[in-house]
Amino acid sequence: MKMTVRVVDVIDGGSLRVSSGGIVRLRDVAAPSLMTLAGMQAKSRLEELVLHKHVQCEELDSDPDGNIIARVWADGIDINETLCPAQSGVRAAKAPPSPAGPARKVEVQLDESAFRAPGDKEGR
Repeated sequence: MKMTVRVVDVIDGGSLRVSSGGIVRLRDVAAPSLMTLAGMQAKSRLEELVLHKHVQCEELDSDPDGNIIARVWADGIDINETLCPAQSGVRAAKAPPSPAGPARKVEVQLDESAFRAPGDKEGR
């Protein structure tokens, strides 16, 4: 079912509060925790795209808390695709091979003296 709603708040990088009071979670968008810089950036990006706008939601499911899980469009932009292209049906481009060749395991041994305070011969 498709509907048009106004976004009144962005809860995190993958959830919106709409004018009806309901919460819409963007399908396939797993935003990082707001306790991280990445989480705050994800929320900010979603705010730029949808906050205080009328958006179109295609309700796909609901979660156990009764929140709508949906695909969302704003200003003709598929928000789910914009935030998480690999999860929205578009395949991510494969990275080209490194000119240095495949990754190798490297073992490093550290000299314990690097962890001693100046003048401390025993370490702590």
